[in-house]
Amino acid sequence: MKITDEMLSAFLDAELPESQMQMIREALHQDEQLSGRLAALAEMDLLLKQHASQMDHQVVPEKLMALLDEPTQDNLVSFPLWRRITALQPWSGAAAACLAVVAGYSLALWQAEDPWAEISLALETQAAGVSYPLTGASRLTPHLTFMDKQGRYCRQYQVSSSDEISQQLACRSAQGWTLEAMVNGAAQDNSGYQTATGSVVLDPVIDRMISGQVVSLSAEQQLIRQQWVTTSDGEQP
Repeated sequence: MKITDEMLSAFLDAELPESQMQMIREALHQDEQLSGRLAALAEMDLLLKQHASQMDHQVVPEKLMALLDEPTQDNLVSFPLWRRITALQPWSGAAAACLAVVAGYSLALWQAEDPWAEISLALETQAAGVSYPLTGASRLTPHLTFMDKQGRYCRQYQVSSSDEISQQLACRSAQGWTLEAMVNGAAQDNSGYQTATGSVVLDPVIDRMISGQVVSLSAEQQLIRQQWVTTSDGEQP
């Protein structure tokens, strides 16, 4: 099936049937040109939303507010709901062209100075939603935790400064935390509800890696208290 720009636009808004959503996710893994088209459409979508957000007051759409009323399990949040919730995070459309699935590379490749010790400590000790200060006026904010198909706990988080935002994904093994994916973009000067392009581009990575469901905040806090100890079969404590 030929993937048209109309289909990609609907993909960004999660308006396609799940079978087509999955087909496009798989195609993005293999087709750089398709990924570039998606990035361009996401950038245009962002510019349109930025133009519309110049009003003094901005009302949250009812369908976004409805997400807050959806029931969740005590210990787990289903992955489809997570995808819709993370779509509410503000993010720069320019980030779409900067995806780097690095799978095992050292974060030293990310920038000249290596902040990985600080980032690892934050991932080890900070719950989702807690902003953790890093050297150089940067801050790290974890967003979610899940277990991958290798039995590792992985965390998606944001590193932000005054001029840059980096959405990243790291997983924990016996050797510590390892960077798996990264999306960089310019920080936004304005506030408001914008397309979460970083999350959208990372979706195929998380889809490929995730096993089961995203860990809830209460279960995540328990993991942190128990220093991420798991049972022999990979289940959470």
